[in-house]
Amino acid sequence: MKVITIESSAYRTMLEQIAEIAGYVREAKEERRRKEAETKDRLLNTAQAAELLNVSTRTLQRMRDDHRIEYVIVRGTCRYRLSEV
Repeated sequence: MKVITIESSAYRTMLEQIAEIAGYVREAKEERRRKEAETKDRLLNTAQAAELLNVSTRTLQRMRDDHRIEYVIVRGTCRYRLSEV
């Protein structure tokens, strides 16, 4: 077994850098979870979905009729999950 020695100030500096990196990783994970939660359940109306897909609303209706895109009906209007679009 090898023993590696370093000065205590260098060791403290290294620990601070590791803690800083760990903080960035935690922030990135939290940001990703927050974005997934926002987009996972978000429902789009027909105009929004058509704009995201870069198609007309009529084409979107055809896609819906052909079962090429899933949708839900909320209070009589079609809504599309962002995760599906």
